[in-house]
Amino acid sequence: PPPFWLTAEHFAAALLWLLAGAVGLVVTSKDLAAGNFLAPRLLAVTHMFTLGVLTTTIFGALNQFFPGALGISIRSVRVAHGTWVLHTIGTLTLPQRRRAPRGLVVGRYVSAGHIALGTAMLVALARIGNSLGWWPLDRMAVVVSHFHLAVFGFVVFTAVGVGSWMLPMFLLA
Repeated sequence: PPPFWLTAEHFAAALLWLLAGAVGLVVTSKDLAAGNFLAPRLLAVTHMFTLGVLTTTIFGALNQFFPGALGISIRSVRVAHGTWVLHTIGTLTLPQRRRAPRGLVVGRYVSAGHIALGTAMLVALARIGNSLGWWPLDRMAVVVSHFHLAVFGFVVFTAVGVGSWMLPMFLLA
């Protein structure tokens, strides 16, 4: 397994994002009460929870899960730490899982989830281009596709992949 601090830094960052999101909920309470779910500040708070808390926690847990489940070690702890830094500042990087001697189905599900997350990021970039006036887009269609790619692509594929390994272990226990 990788060093404890690699996973710990993910969980520490997730905790900080949770605290920042809690403060953000207070700041955006008027938008929440008014049902203004597309308010930019409210979308920022939503991403504090989804990317900051959930995704950072998932990535930290996968650093511990993959070596045991797939039979591969982390290629470089330094690179894994670097990806944490990049993720924390908003850049997505994909780990490689091609040489796993076991758990290939899990790796494929998680890879598909990361592809969906990357695609959701591209949709977000398209929305940013629209906001800057570079091209016209239907705002609601972009927001909905971004949401579906993130939730049903990244979250569900990752949960199904990891769950397909963990659930039988829990049932046997």
